[in-house]
Amino acid sequence: MDLDRQIEIFSRRLAEDPHSRFFAPLADLLRQAGRWEDAPELVDDGLGPPPDDVSAQGIKGRTHMDAGRGEEARRVLGRGLEVDGENIVVLRLLTDVARSRRAWEQAIPLLEKLVVLDPDDGSWPGALDEAKQFVARDTYSSPEESSFVTMTLVDIYLAQGYRAKALDALEQMAAREPDRLDIKE
Repeated sequence: MDLDRQIEIFSRRLAEDPHSRFFAPLADLLRQAGRWEDAPELVDDGLGPPPDDVSAQGIKGRTHMDAGRGEEARRVLGRGLEVDGENIVVLRLLTDVARSRRAWEQAIPLLEKLVVLDPDDGSWPGALDEAKQFVARDTYSSPEESSFVTMTLVDIYLAQGYRAKALDALEQMAAREPDRLDIKE
């Protein structure tokens, strides 16, 4: 069934019973359809005070993420985490927000929780190590200060498992030589 048809069905069901929980799946369908202005408003209307439906807060937060409103997504998802501090979906979304904003200090405690709460997902320990590497690289030089960074150095960093340093070196090279295709790749 196509997205527009599903939206139509859930809209009708919500109109028939405005106090139902049909607002949450409808909001998610609106988000998927790119109707990022409609979905958060629908969640707010459906939740009412107090906003204790964590899955609906997750949909609202994801909608803000999709619309490029990272700070609003962080705020909404933070409320969801206050209600359920161990909600894996909300933790994942907050981690995505922090990582997309390169807010590594915010990502680390979230990733530490995910390592414990979601041990079946083997990606969390690596993501945690990577975030810690990004935090630790604060002593690394800025693009304007470093002219010795080369692809060889990037390869050495990668071979040693320092992905954050390799990425930083690539960013420095890209700032210095923006037209180099091998750097972009």
